[in-house]
Amino acid sequence: MSAWSKIFRVAAWAALAMVLIVTISPAELRPHVWAANKERFVAFAVCGGLFAAAYPKNWRAIVALVILSAGLFELAQFLVPHRHPALKDFLVKALGGGIGVGGGLLAHRLLHRQAR
Repeated sequence: MSAWSKIFRVAAWAALAMVLIVTISPAELRPHVWAANKERFVAFAVCGGLFAAAYPKNWRAIVALVILSAGLFELAQFLVPHRHPALKDFLVKALGGGIGVGGGLLAHRLLHRQAR
């Protein structure tokens, strides 16, 4: 395993953990950079991209992980006062994650093609 693979693996799991923390933290403590849907989309796109770069041969499992995480994180909001899970939010997260996986796989292929 290359050093880059290790870095991407640590970054992917750390990003997913950070997204979970932000998702279940009280809304007023959550950082606000853009509109909520844009933040959701970008957060899961980054996670998807990092996981795809870290585990490119397992892209199907990564897509499942990202979509499952989006759903479970959204459902976890039932446990947090003043947070409200929504199907629309799940769909934005899942779409962002899927596009992130695609982008991560494309970047991985381009980088390996260039290295040859």
